[in-house]
Amino acid sequence: MTITLADGTTEITLPGDLEWVDEWEWTKVKESVQYSLTGSLHIQSSVMQAGRPITLRGGSDYAWLDTTQMSALLAMANQNTTMTLTLADGRSFQVRFRYNETPINFQRVAPGIDKFCNIVLRFREV
Repeated sequence: MTITLADGTTEITLPGDLEWVDEWEWTKVKESVQYSLTGSLHIQSSVMQAGRPITLRGGSDYAWLDTTQMSALLAMANQNTTMTLTLADGRSFQVRFRYNETPINFQRVAPGIDKFCNIVLRFREV
């Protein structure tokens, strides 16, 4: 199975063995905790409507991309647009790159080999 990333005009096929490494680290409920000047505790909580992080990373055996796929991903990241991410299990999410972090990280598998790189992709569900 593969993973796809589409922006309406371009669809990029990604390796199906990319792992969603932060899938179970987010809850919809967030809170702010503060103490007042008198020492009383104020807690405000709400349910988030969006913003779930989706970080895809090559596993221990790597998920390799070639330079054509890397160039297409970088071009898509430079468009600053909402995309549809479809995972290998069929789930789909509307996402944007997390520009407040490094949105795409390529790591060479071996020094001097540019054809295949391991990847980390950082998205935010919108």
